Amino acid sequence: MTEVGCLKDGCFQNVKVEGMTILSGVRNSDTTSSAATSAAISLLHVQADHKLLTTGVLAERIELPQATAANLGMVIEVFIGTTVDDGGDAFISVKQGGTTVFIGGYTTGLLVGSSSAKEDTSIGITASAQSIVLDSNNVATAGGAAGSHYKFTYVAAGKIFVSGLGLITGTSAAAPTAAGSVTTGF
Repeated sequence: MTEVGCLKDGCFQNVKVEGMTILSGVRNSDTTSSAATSAAISLLHVQADHKLLTTGVLAERIELPQATAANLGMVIEVFIGTTVDDGGDAFISVKQGGTTVFIGGYTTGLLVGSSSAKEDTSIGITASAQSIVLDSNNVATAGGAAGSHYKFTYVAAGKIFVSGLGLITGTSAAAPTAAGSVTTGF
């Protein structure tokens, strides 16, 4: 038998519930955790919102899919869980020669240093950029120390809007330059 009634904020009529479903360990299935250090992390298969957590000392690239009309609105977030290599070999990129470019900008900031050197500094993405350069101790790049976060929003065919907070392990003031986003892809 069913009855009219209210449950919290919703009113229901003629509702019948059978059995019970128990959810354990609810997890976002569109998440990748990667311990890669010297191998590229490919996200080329991604077709919907996705999160990547790096857990290895990354010294390679993260490959993003091209921006097309079919993936308009898709968001890929990259969370740096372990500080990237400080050799300047880590990148977040789209394919070289493709039509996709990055737009937007990011902010960098120091994890340590004197109080006068700890300010955050923002910069726009270099025109026609296809890669974001990660180097954990280079104040001119997009950072890459543990805790860095980058968001890539697919806003149009051929355009990915970048926003992020890149953390740096050095002790000099954050001073991002055009060297932090370059016009070459993978």
